Amino acid sequence: MPGLLLAAGGEFEIIQLEKVNPSGDPVGPGEEGNWRVTWGSEADMEYRVWRSTDLIEWFEVATVESTTTETRVTDFADPPPPGTRLFWKVELLGPTGEPLDVSDIVASYDLNGATSSALFSLATSGSSPIGSVIFYDNGIALGSATLGLGNVWTFALDWDSSTAEPRSVHAKVMNEEGEMVSTATVRFLLADPTKYVPLDEDGVPLYGEFVSVDVNGDLGAFWYFPEGIGDEGDTTGAHFEFAAGARFSTASASPPPAEEVEDSPLDNPILHFSNAKFYRGHVDESPLSVAGTSASISLAEVTPAG
Repeated sequence: MPGLLLAAGGEFEIIQLEKVNPSGDPVGPGEEGNWRVTWGSEADMEYRVWRSTDLIEWFEVATVESTTTETRVTDFADPPPPGTRLFWKVELLGPTGEPLDVSDIVASYDLNGATSSALFSLATSGSSPIGSVIFYDNGIALGSATLGLGNVWTFALDWDSSTAEPRSVHAKVMNEEGEMVSTATVRFLLADPTKYVPLDEDGVPLYGEFVSVDVNGDLGAFWYFPEGIGDEGDTTGAHFEFAAGARFSTASASPPPAEEVEDSPLDNPILHFSNAKFYRGHVDESPLSVAGTSASISLAEVTPAG
């Protein structure tokens, strides 16, 4: 039997070391089995068990959360060569806690201030305090978010609402223990939501949201109101309806390749599309239609000045 030494870290004691079979029953001298370490523990604490053959290099056996006053771990490593000494130590890591969890990003807007702002927010949970929340656009850091109510972190991005800008936003969240979570990327068209209204799969308008953009730069279905959304007495209500798959560029010749679609302002946006309708008022029973053919339009040219 190899020589054995038990070393414990923290205010607790290793109380038993025994060789057991796969069922967990002790085996007799000379029988094959695996070594099981038992120590006095506290409930809701986390421990880590290590093994060594020389007290210099240590290998992790297991990390466990205790639920009672005694905790056991079986070391299932292959038996060492005859005559090898084995050492174990148990390390107290601290109270068990919830891991860092981060919600998806929600993109909204604020058009009431001196400048238009896109608001990116997410919610966090976990037992360790949050150290940082940083938002990125296409891999470039935008800045750090601020904490609000209910563990919700928000970053405000000022932008010119007269432009249309494809965005690819994600965030990196790190707690004070160094645990980091990166969110999924949210892709959308940062544009005036009173003019660009996304549509769901059933054609229902999603007021207050941004038009989606896929990884190829193709837009989701949306309405475009050149005058902006308004009452019948304030606007004509004329608007376009574009099917999913339209794409912006700044040149009217042809749609840009997917690899050339960048997250940058479109000063004179040209929209390339193959399916669209034009409604000549708030209500139009027979809108003008384009279907199954490549076409393009300058939205700046159909948008009233001012």
